[in-house]
Amino acid sequence: LETTNMAALVGVMAQLGFLATYAHEIFNGLAEEANEGVRRIGALKTRLGAVSERLGRVDDALGALGGHEIADICGSDVGIEFNAEPDEESDFFLETSRPPSIRAAF
Repeated sequence: LETTNMAALVGVMAQLGFLATYAHEIFNGLAEEANEGVRRIGALKTRLGAVSERLGRVDDALGALGGHEIADICGSDVGIEFNAEPDEESDFFLETSRPPSIRAAF
């Protein structure tokens, strides 16, 4: 009876070991994704700071203009239309971006 209990305990310990390995893999992946998100947020914050600085200067310049000059600027045909191209580096929602243990479970 004691041997049977020990064998069952060894089996439970082995399962806990596997569970810990999978949990480590999952949380490592989550930590990497979080770090990448923090990096992207920092880059976005830097870019937004530059934009808000430029907009402050544009606002000052437009404030110094008269109504007729602003109407001329708004009515002029610039001839260039900016279209941002999708520059997505993230694979957040692809099946290949999931950790192997998540892919195996689902």
